[in-house]
Amino acid sequence: MLDKILASRYQLIATLGRGSFGCTYLAKDIHLPGQPECVVKKLNPITKHNQFLDIARRLFKTEAKSLQKLGKYSQIPQLLAYFEQDEEFYLVQEFIRGHNLSKELTIGTVWQEQDVIKLLKECTLILDFIHSQNVIHRDIKPDNLIRRQQDNRLVLVDFGAVKEVIVQENIDSTIAIGTKGYMPSEQAIGKPHFNSDIYALGIIAIQALTGLEPHKFKENDRGEIIWGNRGERINPQLKEIINKMTQYYFKDRYLSAKDVLRDLESLRLTERKKSINLSETRSNGEETIFIDIDRIAAEKTTIENKKVVRELDATQIDADFQKKYRQKNRPKFLASAIVGVILTFSSLILAKISFYQHEKQQRIASLLILIQLNYQQKEYDSCLENVKSKGKKIGLSLEQREEFIGKCTLGAAETKAERKDFSGAIAKAEQISEDNLFAVEAEQKIADWSQKLIDRIKEIYDREGNSSEIERIINTIPEGTAVKTTALKLKNEWQQETDILEQKLLAANREIKLQKWQAAINKAREIENNTTSEYWQLQAREIISHSRQRQAQLKAFKTRQNSSLKQQDNRSRVRRPTPSNQSEQYNRSSIIKTPTQNTPKKVINVCPGHLCNQ
Repeated sequence: MLDKILASRYQLIATLGRGSFGCTYLAKDIHLPGQPECVVKKLNPITKHNQFLDIARRLFKTEAKSLQKLGKYSQIPQLLAYFEQDEEFYLVQEFIRGHNLSKELTIGTVWQEQDVIKLLKECTLILDFIHSQNVIHRDIKPDNLIRRQQDNRLVLVDFGAVKEVIVQENIDSTIAIGTKGYMPSEQAIGKPHFNSDIYALGIIAIQALTGLEPHKFKENDRGEIIWGNRGERINPQLKEIINKMTQYYFKDRYLSAKDVLRDLESLRLTERKKSINLSETRSNGEETIFIDIDRIAAEKTTIENKKVVRELDATQIDADFQKKYRQKNRPKFLASAIVGVILTFSSLILAKISFYQHEKQQRIASLLILIQLNYQQKEYDSCLENVKSKGKKIGLSLEQREEFIGKCTLGAAETKAERKDFSGAIAKAEQISEDNLFAVEAEQKIADWSQKLIDRIKEIYDREGNSSEIERIINTIPEGTAVKTTALKLKNEWQQETDILEQKLLAANREIKLQKWQAAINKAREIENNTTSEYWQLQAREIISHSRQRQAQLKAFKTRQNSSLKQQDNRSRVRRPTPSNQSEQYNRSSIIKTPTQNTPKKVINVCPGHLCNQ
């Protein structure tokens, strides 16, 4: 099978894997300059009965089109082609260079909690996208999650929906699509739901936290996985999320990936609030204890006031007693007077502190109202300026500043997206830090806007070919972003495709000049078969239409010419009988004259009478 060329284009160079559904090969596209690598998946139909193949062929095309839509997402391989050859089905997909997640989930290796949360968030975002396209993956497992070398992100591969094509309509088939250990009970009987994928992801999380393989997990009588004794150190809320993801009965699980994301974000906020509530270390090394994040300022004031009172009382009273013992001859009432003065002075200090604290709280309240008003009126630049320039100075808590920075930055990005400035929107949203409250929402928005940018340049290429407008849009995309990488890759592929198709177009036009109409049609067919771009398809159709029109004209001319020659030939036959006809006429004249040969000839007198008498 290796070195074989499929569809006159894809040369197989290595075997990547084999399974019950078919084989996966590494191949190179020999039609493109540089012969880029790609992945070819061969799907083996379970039977080659004609009726089954007709159904499988229809389903294969439908599912392949679904994969083509999914490939628009940056963390799903792009579908490059799909075709049938010798009653076998093939998919050609983008080659993802990297390693699969199973390399990281070795037996006995236990992940850190924050790494598991990051894994869950990243994969749940992918699931949220594919489920929004009404697709269930059906085979979520470490081998199907590839850590992309380019940006260290996870890419989901090997969708089970296409595998269903080769077992569909087979009444006797008991083949379940999925992998034992990661596959929930409803999927094992052929009835998967969207949260079947969520179950499999939860199993991967348990595997990462325990260092055990799924087949070694124990279950209770209700089918729930028992793993708590190996995860005592894990945050109880994270355990609760994973347990809900892996419930035996699908109705007891999360119903959507969005629900999982919401709880994961809640978990992150809880952890952050806990760290803030415990302590805040100042630059001078002093540590102030907090009780409640919503009462930070009030509690801090109380503690500091008590601290001032203790320091003043201790210092002044100690000095008073020392002076008293040194000057025993002074009246005892002097000590009481000094204490009274100190207490009065302390009260004045406390009153002043209270006044300044009250004024500070008023300034904070006024600033919060102003910032909230900026946000509601979509004055996001003013919102950010007030938070950054005045927030820390006036005394907004770190959590409050981070919240409004995230809200206003995302709002500014959304405003740009509403104006179709998706590049600007992405650049703005990229400013939100990973630990910000709105980081997950920003990631989702960036993925959505990135997809719209890619769709936009694909639409332009489809309509106009590799135009300068595509170059302009790509130049506006922020450097270092995943969408920039994807867009540049597409541009290079389109440039290579354009170079090839332009050569074919020139060849077709040369055939037209030579009036070789069928050869021109064949060249145009090559253009049609090597691109899905409507621009190039239109170029090919125009050549085919023109050539067929000239072919028809030529055929009509030849038909008229043949008809004219035939008519001339017929007229010639009427004027010049054939020798056989002459013989026949001769015979006929002989037959007529034969009876008169024995009859005496009648003498006709032609001379004048007066001469004849002589």
